[in-house]
Amino acid sequence: MSFRHTLTQWVGLAAFAASTWISQAQAPGHDGRGTTIDAAINSPAIGPRILRQPVDDVIVPGDSAIFTVEAVGTEPLEYQWYRWFEFTGSSPIPGETGPTLTITNALWDLFPTIYFVNVRNSFGAVDSRHVHYTFDPASAPIVVNQPSDIFVRLGSTFQVTIDARGAGPLKYDWWGRNPAVIRPYQFQSSSNPDYTSTASVFTSGTYWVEVFDRVGQVIRTREFEIKVVPAVGPYFLLEPPVFTNAAWGAGTRIRVAAEGADAISYQWYHGTRPVADATGPELYIPRLTSSTAGTYFVRISDPQGHFLDSSKCLVAIRAGLIPEFMVSPSNTVAELGSSVTLTSEAIIAHDSTFSYQWYRNGIAIEGAVHADLTLPSVTPTDLGLYWVTADTGFLQATSAIARLDLPVHLVLPATSRRVSTLAGFPGAGDAIGATNTAAFNRPTRLLSATSGEIFIADTGNHRIKKWLPHGVVQLVAGVGTAGLSDGLADFARFSSPQGLAFDPARTALLVADTDNHLIRRIRSDGSVDQYAGNPSGGYQDGPKDSALFRQPSAMARDPNGNLYILQSGASFLRVITANGQVETYAGSPLEGLIDGPRLQARFSKLAGITADRQGNLYLTEAGGNRIRRISASGEVTTVAGSPDGHQGLIDGHGTNAWFRQPQGIAVDEAGNLFIADTGNHAIRHIAPDRSVTTIGGTGAPGLEDGLTPDTSFNSPTDIAIDSNGNLLVADTGNHRIRMLSAAFHARLNLQRSGSTLRLEWTTGRLQSSLVLGGPWSEVPNATSPFAIPFSDSRKFFRLEWD
Repeated sequence: MSFRHTLTQWVGLAAFAASTWISQAQAPGHDGRGTTIDAAINSPAIGPRILRQPVDDVIVPGDSAIFTVEAVGTEPLEYQWYRWFEFTGSSPIPGETGPTLTITNALWDLFPTIYFVNVRNSFGAVDSRHVHYTFDPASAPIVVNQPSDIFVRLGSTFQVTIDARGAGPLKYDWWGRNPAVIRPYQFQSSSNPDYTSTASVFTSGTYWVEVFDRVGQVIRTREFEIKVVPAVGPYFLLEPPVFTNAAWGAGTRIRVAAEGADAISYQWYHGTRPVADATGPELYIPRLTSSTAGTYFVRISDPQGHFLDSSKCLVAIRAGLIPEFMVSPSNTVAELGSSVTLTSEAIIAHDSTFSYQWYRNGIAIEGAVHADLTLPSVTPTDLGLYWVTADTGFLQATSAIARLDLPVHLVLPATSRRVSTLAGFPGAGDAIGATNTAAFNRPTRLLSATSGEIFIADTGNHRIKKWLPHGVVQLVAGVGTAGLSDGLADFARFSSPQGLAFDPARTALLVADTDNHLIRRIRSDGSVDQYAGNPSGGYQDGPKDSALFRQPSAMARDPNGNLYILQSGASFLRVITANGQVETYAGSPLEGLIDGPRLQARFSKLAGITADRQGNLYLTEAGGNRIRRISASGEVTTVAGSPDGHQGLIDGHGTNAWFRQPQGIAVDEAGNLFIADTGNHAIRHIAPDRSVTTIGGTGAPGLEDGLTPDTSFNSPTDIAIDSNGNLLVADTGNHRIRMLSAAFHARLNLQRSGSTLRLEWTTGRLQSSLVLGGPWSEVPNATSPFAIPFSDSRKFFRLEWD
């Protein structure tokens, strides 16, 4: 249709143009003086506009990625899809001229590829948003069971199998390294997960496998050794150390491990001479002198006469300048009025001279300046802790601490605790289920939940477990072998995990994955991923996803949501702030024993950390043997422990108390601190007034349940407090989780039966008589249970009858 119209402007017909003019035809005879124009108008002309943008696609490797665009505008619309690379820019994809782009068999690219489409018509053009495809993380390959070291007989056929999962088909590249070659070499690449060969003299070496999925994603197995042993006869599992040294007069040990088809025998040699009676896997040299130093080796043989000699081991005398105690005083019991001698013996290289000084309860004993200390008549004031120092005038050594007590005694504090085994049994193992059958391997860290559950870092088993209040141990995450893989908790791998903490919302468990140099996260849906750090390890602050850690070992969260992290053996404290930034919070790489502002303070091998509700931090120093405090305002002070870093087991106030390599630490709502004093095999208590007492353990490794203080532990490394006030202990050396019940008031029952007086402890412990130090107090006879409250931590009684 046509009509007469003056020149008309159409506004807003296309998104990319302010206006579009209708084409015009001039009438015949036009003279430019007001003659009208004939214009033919059918519809508005519109440039292309995108209604629906393409979106990123998440796919399984090898599948198709699909991107779709929806556009409108005056037909016909033309489409051209483009690739964009970081280094070459964009280029059109031949043949991709429709609204949908399909990329078949999508594979891994070293650099990400960006895609977009250009839509055009006669009136304009427009580009879509940039999109790309990513792979589902669950599709990355994982190694289900890591290979183990193996021994193979020379000339025998052996097979190594790798068990891996991933988007198949998987490809296995086998690599090796042995003394015959300088660099690693690849000797097999195939889809076969097995390697079969015949053992030769060149087979011994270190091996690993790189597993590739169909898109090129790769995971590397742990390194494992293949050791070729003789075709017949015995062989060594462990060679003697290449070099060992000890102080003059000290004892030293050398040990080997060997196997054979039949029973094997051992004979040790000093030089070329056999050592008398040295016919076991261990050689003990009781006293190292110029005549006993030298080279040693062991010959193993089987009944058929096959034998093999170990490499030679040099045993040398250490040229030390510090005295060393060969004999320390030992715990002693004695009757009142009897004579007691405490003995010691110190040595030093090069016949240097030194002097002795004995101490009782931390106070030097006047005139006690010899190796032995004799008390001619024991009195109550003689009871206590003894040790001796050997001093050259420049350097000093301290003996072990010994306790002098009466032969029958009972010392109860005003409150006692019962120690019991919560889970685990003697010896390392790996089992879940009922607490009396559950097993652990060096559990190191604990985390108590308000629900009553206890999370356990089962470090030696590379697993996280939890104890439930109804007496069952469950698996939280980890397959039981060292490695690094995310995904479902049952298939995730950790490497010697230690520290535990909740995330700010308490919806996920954070794990210090020590040997993977990561902070991992176990979500409530049972999946595991990386929370902070990088497996390469290092020291770098910044956003948590790019920050670096080196062997994170302990963690604690403050009331403000900040997560504090200690690194194994480090002298500084890191923090992941509530907004995800990693910072160095206190200390520096330089070790020291200096208080002050947190970034100027110096620490020595920080080992444990906890936070109270006011935001104060408490830390243990395994290197400085001290307990430190960082106030909420950032000031560092020493709570307890020797100012000079001396180690020992001494109770007292503040810096008069001594510790030995303390690690775990916990604080209750009243401000009481509880310490896992690892080197002393003890549990210590620091009251708010800074007084230190030992509430469990004897100073020597052991495994004894019952009432404190007559209990024992073996290298406890962590401590936690449950909602009922019980203390939970990771008794690492005993591979158990122990519990010290909430404190209770101690009571004694006295009963007379004929001429026998029986003393009954409320736990059922029996004594036929009780004799303790003074001052003496009379106790009335009783024919029925008689309660004696103990209000003093060392109040003594003597019980007598006709």
